[in-house]
Amino acid sequence: MYLVGATVCILVAAALQSRLLRLRGWDALLGTAVLAVTNVVVLSFGLAALSAYAAGPLTAASAGAAVVSLAANVALGDPEPWRGERTWSWRRPRTALEWVTASMVLLVAGHLVVRAVLAVRLAPFGYDALGYHLPAVGWLVQDGRLPGPETGIWVSGYPLGGELLAAWPAVLLHDDVLSRGVQVLSAVLGGTATIGLARAVGAARVPSVLAGCLFLMTPALLAQTMTAYVDVTAASLSLAGVCFLVRWARDPWDGHGRLVVAGLATGLAVGTKHIAVLGAVASLVAVTVVALRQERTRVLPVTAMFFVPAFIAGGGWYVENLLVTGNPVYPVAVAGLPGAVEPGRFSTSPPGTSLEGLMAVPYSWAHDLLPRSGISYEHRTGGLGSLFLWIGLPCLVAVTIAAIRHRDRLWALLLGVVVVPFLVQPFPWWARFTLPLAALAAVAVAKVLTPGSAGPEPAHARHRWAAVVLGGVVVLVLAMQPTLLVRTVTPTNGSNPVAAWQAFTVPPGERLDNGPTGGLPADSLAGVRRVRVAIDEVGIVGALFGPHFEREVLPVAAHDLASVARALEDADALVACRTSMIGRWAALDPAHLRLVTEPDAELAVWRVQGRPSLPDGLQPATGGADVYCT
Repeated sequence: MYLVGATVCILVAAALQSRLLRLRGWDALLGTAVLAVTNVVVLSFGLAALSAYAAGPLTAASAGAAVVSLAANVALGDPEPWRGERTWSWRRPRTALEWVTASMVLLVAGHLVVRAVLAVRLAPFGYDALGYHLPAVGWLVQDGRLPGPETGIWVSGYPLGGELLAAWPAVLLHDDVLSRGVQVLSAVLGGTATIGLARAVGAARVPSVLAGCLFLMTPALLAQTMTAYVDVTAASLSLAGVCFLVRWARDPWDGHGRLVVAGLATGLAVGTKHIAVLGAVASLVAVTVVALRQERTRVLPVTAMFFVPAFIAGGGWYVENLLVTGNPVYPVAVAGLPGAVEPGRFSTSPPGTSLEGLMAVPYSWAHDLLPRSGISYEHRTGGLGSLFLWIGLPCLVAVTIAAIRHRDRLWALLLGVVVVPFLVQPFPWWARFTLPLAALAAVAVAKVLTPGSAGPEPAHARHRWAAVVLGGVVVLVLAMQPTLLVRTVTPTNGSNPVAAWQAFTVPPGERLDNGPTGGLPADSLAGVRRVRVAIDEVGIVGALFGPHFEREVLPVAAHDLASVARALEDADALVACRTSMIGRWAALDPAHLRLVTEPDAELAVWRVQGRPSLPDGLQPATGGADVYCT
């Protein structure tokens, strides 16, 4: 009841807020979605900051948001409520383009439904998901407040906007069953934003819908949707911000509701992933440039209409970091500010080459020249797909050349806010960090398929382009099925992949055990109510809470054995790496720490039977963990 009631209140509040901003047609649809996410994140952050994050307060706050929004609408009024351009017209497909688009819609819907089912039915998996995304959700639900420094540098340092979205159903249901399916909804938001973006730059309705489908068929995106990662969420929110920014820039005098929502969506993206800061800066520059071209005296207020909502939606995480650590982007040490990780640590290369940055992009993209047998959630080579490489990229180049010839400032703005962040980010070769580029290419396809939108080419040339693009879509979508179909899911510990179809055979209420805990036996934590985990060395913390958050998970520092011994006084079990300092110490005291996992298993569980002591000659470790196990 909490989940239904709170969610309905959030949607009502968002719809009323969209009305206050005078959003109409497609803007109202996409704007309501962005405003709903904003309400969830802002209310959750506020309550968690006050240590009041629980089902009751969240539901009450959601109801309050709906009531306040309704009162504002009554007080301010609206002479033309919810009237505007027709969002969509339903009729039987007639042209070849309409039939292909309708088929793509059904194909995309099928893929998303399959992944939603898998997200719900599979046990949690994913390296970063179990390492810090799901632990953040678990500690939010468990403690009712924002995770503190004791939970590790990644959980306490990274912005947690995406985790708050995953925690929304978890805290209201006290169950994690829906948390891993949040990115399926995020993908739909990204597809919707791609459609709106295509319409904003002049594409017709049907090609725009096709563009949204092409974006949603990106293999790296589909692989991410059934995990608790946040890459799809961050990319979709960034696209929503770009969509409203471009739609505002097309007609800056048609109210500033679009600009406000652009700021909110961009801020939400920044509050989900650090790398979105690059897009936010590019968008802020674009707003300033557009304002300067319109009226120089209004640059500051117009810029503030974008910046202030963005700061409200995503700036809280950076303010918290600044107050706690002195560095807004902690744990990354930049500009002489304190941090636990040097920026150079993030300068990685794709497997199989020493190339880095932009030099590695051709190498990575070359892996998509031919359809592939599968893309995993962490795949580091290719991932944008053959559709992007063979259709999207050529169309993007062609439309850009036409835009230069005809001085299309709107397309130039779009390139600036999407391509520039792609060029300056540290991982341009890694598909999960460059999903907005796939959306831009899809928008270019829509422009090519729209007569007159990319330039005044003769009719026969336009038809020839359409034939090439449509033929390519049909052939490559059919050829890509081995890539897009989910056949196996590989657990974090790298054991044998699990056949995904088995998830559909699991009885209701149960989950397919795909080995998410590094081979940890299911009964090793049976009956345990409170578990201590060596946070610096264990990579599967997210699986320890249990599906109903039945276990209290408490972190201990791997570098201080004395504090670990004291912490075990009120714990039932200890989870650590067998060969680490803690593991070697535990092996010396079997009377108080009974090993319940296999003797040669790297990830170990000990049942606590009294307070262990520090043996003579074994000194506490200094520094960080000496072993890391998943």
